[in-house]
Amino acid sequence: MLGAMRTSVPGLAAEIGMDLRKFTVAFDSLVSAAMVRFDKEASFLLLPNFMRHNKPENPNVVKHWPEVFEALPECGLRAELADKLANLMETLPESFRDAFAKSCDISSGRVTATLPEEVPEELPHVFTQPFPKQEQEQEQEPEPEQEQEQSSLSKTRATSKHLPKKRKLQTSKTNGLGKNPSSQARLERRKREVEEMRKAGIVA
Repeated sequence: MLGAMRTSVPGLAAEIGMDLRKFTVAFDSLVSAAMVRFDKEASFLLLPNFMRHNKPENPNVVKHWPEVFEALPECGLRAELADKLANLMETLPESFRDAFAKSCDISSGRVTATLPEEVPEELPHVFTQPFPKQEQEQEQEPEPEQEQEQSSLSKTRATSKHLPKKRKLQTSKTNGLGKNPSSQARLERRKREVEEMRKAGIVA
């Protein structure tokens, strides 16, 4: 985002999977050509022309610069980067400069987030009021299971009022032997059949 990063030569070589000796030769040639600036002790790499060819797309990008800048190690190249950012703002529209002024504070080679001028010592009155308790409302509303049981009990009572009363079962009249006439007739018929079978020699 800013054309700078915390890194090391072995780390870059390992990142691209290149032999360290060959990478070091190629990297030194970039440093000699002033295409890359590198502070070995601070592990700080800077691309001097990065911001010239990669200007921020909108003011919101500028607002995030302090977060990126603070993650960089402190060294002379970091102060140089801060000056480059300030000079770049002079070439951008006013909306970018306003976003930069509101979110960034450049001093002594540092880019830090700008804090609001006035911070309220106390919270507004609306935030100091406790939330209303809901215990009373919960006590007034019956629980779902209890409400269902009461509803079922009411329906049972209402239904029982409309049911007809049980009647005593009337036993059919029997003859003198205490048996039903139809049962007596079947018994008589069965006896005759057995008697006929005996006469025919079918049963003993």
